[in-house]
Amino acid sequence: SDRAILRISGILTHNPGCVDAKLVRRPAIPLHPHIYEVALAQLAEGADLTAVQERNTVYINEGKYRDIESFNPKTTNWRYEIIPTDNKTIYRQHYRAIGIDWSKIPELNIDEWLDEQSDAFKSELSVAITGYQARTDEHDRFQLTIQTEEMKASAWKYGHQKQIIMDGTFGVCSSKLLVFITMAIDDEGHGVPLAFMLFSPPPQNRATQAGYDTHILVDILTTWKESLGLNKLGDSFRPKVAITDTDSKERGALNTVFPGITLRLCRYHMRQCWSNHLKKHLRGEKISDASGSTHGGRHKGALKREGVRKSVKVLQEAILSSQTLPAAKALLTTLRASLYRQATSKSTYSAPSASAILHLDYLSKEWLKPAMFDSFSDSGRVAAAALLDVPISDVANTSNHLECLNGLLKNKHLNRYKRGGRRIRLDLLVYLLVHKILPSMFSERQKQRNYRANANARFFKAAGNVALGPQHTRLGVTERLGDAAWIAPDAEEAEAVRLGGPNLRDEGARSLLLRNFVLPPYLPSGDPSHITVRVLSSTSIPPPAGQSWTVQPTIYLVALRPIAASDASPAVTFAECTCLDFKSRRLACSHIRAALIRFQSHPTAPLLPPLPSSPAAGRALGDLVTSLLQSLPTPAPTLASLSHPSPSAPSLVRTLADALPTLSLNNASDFDSDSDTDFSGSASDSESGESVADIPPASAAATNHVAILHQTQSRLDQAAGKARIALLTCIEIAREAPSELDLSSLTASVNLAELLSALILNSASVAAISKPETTLLPPPHTNPSSASSTSSTLQTGPQLSTVTNKRPRVLPIEREWASKRKEGTVTL
Repeated sequence: SDRAILRISGILTHNPGCVDAKLVRRPAIPLHPHIYEVALAQLAEGADLTAVQERNTVYINEGKYRDIESFNPKTTNWRYEIIPTDNKTIYRQHYRAIGIDWSKIPELNIDEWLDEQSDAFKSELSVAITGYQARTDEHDRFQLTIQTEEMKASAWKYGHQKQIIMDGTFGVCSSKLLVFITMAIDDEGHGVPLAFMLFSPPPQNRATQAGYDTHILVDILTTWKESLGLNKLGDSFRPKVAITDTDSKERGALNTVFPGITLRLCRYHMRQCWSNHLKKHLRGEKISDASGSTHGGRHKGALKREGVRKSVKVLQEAILSSQTLPAAKALLTTLRASLYRQATSKSTYSAPSASAILHLDYLSKEWLKPAMFDSFSDSGRVAAAALLDVPISDVANTSNHLECLNGLLKNKHLNRYKRGGRRIRLDLLVYLLVHKILPSMFSERQKQRNYRANANARFFKAAGNVALGPQHTRLGVTERLGDAAWIAPDAEEAEAVRLGGPNLRDEGARSLLLRNFVLPPYLPSGDPSHITVRVLSSTSIPPPAGQSWTVQPTIYLVALRPIAASDASPAVTFAECTCLDFKSRRLACSHIRAALIRFQSHPTAPLLPPLPSSPAAGRALGDLVTSLLQSLPTPAPTLASLSHPSPSAPSLVRTLADALPTLSLNNASDFDSDSDTDFSGSASDSESGESVADIPPASAAATNHVAILHQTQSRLDQAAGKARIALLTCIEIAREAPSELDLSSLTASVNLAELLSALILNSASVAAISKPETTLLPPPHTNPSSASSTSSTLQTGPQLSTVTNKRPRVLPIEREWASKRKEGTVTL
């Protein structure tokens, strides 16, 4: 086993033929042992082959290798130059040093590492790996779960009774392998990996990313849950909320393993799914030119198509931010009616409008269902926040934490171990995850946490005994002033309104006012030139009458500061809000618009000047206000010193009054400014229809089941439509010459049709039907090889030749057909 030379045999004397022999090729000259020492030390530190070759050149030129002073190239039986044929030997020695035998298949190495009776057994890997199952039969799947001690502790600390994220990826190694990752979010908002679940797709599966079903996901999730055991209170691991992409198989598995869990959909994948469907029906180039001229051969109708596309995208964002399903349906119905008028007209909008209607019907049929709507809407996010007892902003809206981890894993950690851009082997992947990558991730997390703790402790007293935020945190509106808000419809809003769609910010202001979410304005220190209005977030759900808030609502601050006219500019109003919409775009958000109407509705309030009408004017006003505040003790202008704008200047109040005709700005009875806002649930009286409280309560498991069943039905209908087209094509081809064609290729289709007929007639379960001529993994707990105890099945491998009882040999996983193919993340 130590590869020592035990005996050398040969002919010790030279015969005449040997003496007269001539060399026909140059013999190999071995590398000096010091070359291997330096190269292996570099590889152990994570260096690549290029770095090894560069150091070899530097050491030769500087004479740093051992014995290089006495080196004579004519007589010395070694060399110092690394040549291409040495690369394989260097890598083999490196992997042999960490216990990877490159001469064996990766699956056999892993099996021996986890076999206690093997000489290659690795106890540290055995502790970190659970649920191991080798491929000993063509129908088996390779399967294991990686979970270090740090990951177990994080699961209980950040995942139990909290939220987790789950997603899958592929293309991480040279074998066809799927990797599903579960992640939690810590108290600082950073993602923490909880488990890496690896399994192989069915043999002969063409697309690796599609090689899984609900059964295998239930199996690996159950194994992960059981490996965590019980906590000190005797509770099993149970998250309350899970965020996934739109894949119904992941959602179904989570609902099975964790009954009652609240399932949320990633908004990034939602938008991607909707955009793909919209592109399918509304084809054409995107153009940024606002003119209708032709550029580079582009059709003039592309501008019309782009306008319709933007209107639909505005509607999609409005659906995502809708509080109730009837409100979302009303928005869709409004735009659909407008598009229908365009589609039936003889204009250039008719074709793209007709295509957009198909997409709206898709949204209505597939997504605007009660169970589905709660999975991605703001109202569902509010409900999840109440369940977790956290602020709404702490409920993840996307799976970006996990997508970021996937990018780091592939582009940073694994990329450094590739050879010539080729993916690494499966056994090396497992070794690196346990020994290198995951410990490095948790060490980096701890380093950053220590830095933040030390920095807070250092400046705690200087900050008035307040923990400071990070350096890049933007200060609030009362601490720092930036560009002022400007009011003017941008291109996206203008096109949406022209097509009859909603103006999101005007509609948002209307909703806030009707729901009484704009609190009475107040003037700090009695100064009428500094008006501050508090506006509740649109995602807030008031509690029933007489009850307190279960979750503290998010309150945005709107600052209104009238600026007196000067010789160079008329009077304007400086406005700023703490919401994300204003910070990112500097356009007057719905909170600013609602606050202005609320203030102006007071019978004694003077008319405020208008907001700037362009981004440039907003930036100039922001600079002016900043200079005024910094030039102390110059007094701030007051309302009494302001000149009112000319009648020709557009007023924001009048602009919003046109958009909101049901609101009377001159009638003080519309808003009771002298009383506190009523939180007794008056929001349900708005035009949006039934509120969240009007929906009959249902268990989370039942809601999840309905949503998953709806998604599964949609998948079945789509697959049936494609199969019907394919079968009709086969029939048409077979009719051309039925007596001369070989129809044996249709046998599998005929058998499948018979199985489907039996399913429909007998109402059998779908899981009872297996695909013909495939090797799918049977449902869990049906494989005879897995009927033994957990201890003997999960952590054992084939015995060595010295052991009497032999297990079946380990079969390799099918290799990827293109190992250099661009890696991708599963997006379904």
